[in-house]
Amino acid sequence: MPQKRLQAALEQETEAEWKPQVRAQARERAATSAGLVISTTAYFALGPAGTSDAGRRRDISVAVTPSHAVNG
Repeated sequence: MPQKRLQAALEQETEAEWKPQVRAQARERAATSAGLVISTTAYFALGPAGTSDAGRRRDISVAVTPSHAVNG
């Protein structure tokens, strides 16, 4: 078992190398398949609470074509 400082440094370096590779592989898969879907949750509010324009959570999903996934 490495010392805590060494272990933290090893984890940090591993993550720095690993994450870009995983993202690149995901982009490559999206570019050569049917694309990908980006999903998020947003909160929209047009008026004060208790009115018909009060804020609401919305799930937003957007399909991205393979050609656009390459440029991500």
